[in-house]
Amino acid sequence: MLRPVASGGADSAISRRSPAPPLVNDALALDLPGLRPAEAVVRAVSAQTHRELVHRLEWVRPFSGRAVRSRVLIVSEPGRVPESQIHPLSFYGRELAGSGVEIREVSLKTFEAFPARAPHGADVVVLQAWVPPDAERYRAALEALRDANPGAKVVLFDSFAPTDLRLAAPLGDLVDLYVKKHVLRDRSEYGRPTRGDTNLTDYYGRLYGIDHPERTFEIPPGFLKKLVVGPSFFTGRTMLPFFFASADPLKREKIIDVHARICIDGTDWYARMRRHAREMLVSMTDLRVASEPGMPYRRYLAELCAAKICFSPFGYGEVSWRDYEAVLCGALLVKPDMSHCETWPDIFVPYETYVPIRWDFADLEEKTRYYLAHEAEREQITRRAYARLHEYSIRGEFLGQTRAVLEP
Repeated sequence: MLRPVASGGADSAISRRSPAPPLVNDALALDLPGLRPAEAVVRAVSAQTHRELVHRLEWVRPFSGRAVRSRVLIVSEPGRVPESQIHPLSFYGRELAGSGVEIREVSLKTFEAFPARAPHGADVVVLQAWVPPDAERYRAALEALRDANPGAKVVLFDSFAPTDLRLAAPLGDLVDLYVKKHVLRDRSEYGRPTRGDTNLTDYYGRLYGIDHPERTFEIPPGFLKKLVVGPSFFTGRTMLPFFFASADPLKREKIIDVHARICIDGTDWYARMRRHAREMLVSMTDLRVASEPGMPYRRYLAELCAAKICFSPFGYGEVSWRDYEAVLCGALLVKPDMSHCETWPDIFVPYETYVPIRWDFADLEEKTRYYLAHEAEREQITRRAYARLHEYSIRGEFLGQTRAVLEP
């Protein structure tokens, strides 16, 4: 039996504040239908054990010395968000080993304190960046990795939520590839000035009359050729095993019209944007809307499984955990238009796998009421979205997606 893992974060409905009153109990049925739940459990437990060894016990394991096609050293950061990029490398470790890829992982903390302990002789080295974006720290680590592994391909995994490339200028000359969870579809948008750090601060700052200072993140010549779209939130340990295990989403009776337990605390534009959206939803007083944040993750998932629609606003970046949790729980994903973003696997195909709304929420009520009234259309979209992630998880698409990263 798979069990949900405790979760939370700035972009999550889960918080340490007083718990919100539940609209359903948390008796979530987790005896999953469909494909191979036992295998998913074994893979998930093995991956999590490896993670604990690396980040809690500072475990370091050298390369085997056997003849392999590619030796990959990953220098990783702790935390749930960075883990979502790294987790599939352990989850699909059997397939990677079978294709001649040998992976070793060391925490960045351990590498900085004891660089000589890290495995040497890698063909590919991967450094993971996380908040705060300390360019000097990461530059020093990249230089040390290059010196210890001469001739190795160097890859940076950028775990940050926004689409911006703020580390391109300070680190671009040291990396061969730069991997992000999602990027701007129109690459010419990079290098242009924005009010605030991101395209989101620019838009919502203007919408709400917030005067953010102008920022420009320089893009070095040729850098965009290094940009790769990599794994996103759904490949984390709280979701990938479920999509791998079952051909069907988690199910229960749909008694909630709209699930929108969104945090509204944060920086000026973020808080204004999310309060605006929540006010729009709670104003529809004839609907049953779950809107107060703060509850245990298991109950949060149970409620989401009972929801017909999940409203998922932007966070500090466009993509969030909630997008994939909605799909996992069989709720229709309603979200600000994502046509400007490139992700893989892509669950943001308008009216095929999600329903887009305007960034200013002007059509939120119209589309919410339409899809509540058209059950068949709603369910077709949710089925297609789930099928897309299930197929990705079982057909080895991750291996193809990361081939450019893992090959020497």
